Amino acid sequence: MWEVTKQTVRAGMRGTAALALALVIGQSAAAQNLFAPVARVNDEAITGYEVQQRQRFMQLIGAPGTDTNSVIDSLIEDRLRGQILEQAGLEVTPDGIRAGMTEFAGRADLTTDEFLKVLGQAQISEETFRDFIVISAAWRDLIRARYNG
Repeated sequence: MWEVTKQTVRAGMRGTAALALALVIGQSAAAQNLFAPVARVNDEAITGYEVQQRQRFMQLIGAPGTDTNSVIDSLIEDRLRGQILEQAGLEVTPDGIRAGMTEFAGRADLTTDEFLKVLGQAQISEETFRDFIVISAAWRDLIRARYNG
């Protein structure tokens, strides 16, 4: 399991700066297709934008598996988990989302606002972070309910 620390966030920001430069160079052609589906999970599309955002996020926090194929696989797993969670009727409350975001930011000794600022500087949307937290928290709750209850 990977761990978020100030050091991994800082190291990720350096890597993100290099990635941003590479993205700017090829951005004009890619921008036209950024919202085109790169994968489908049942009736749900995964766009190039989502892949780009998740890739930046994972690099920022120092997580393994940040190559494009691994990120797409991760997003496919998230979509499948989301569909299972929907079938199970599980939903994360707004308070639960805030608590998850606070807990995650705290791993890097940052407040949620500070972490969101770091994300913004790395051109990572708040929604990318929120989606990551929602699926992670809800999936964890489902597993706990099934195996602890």
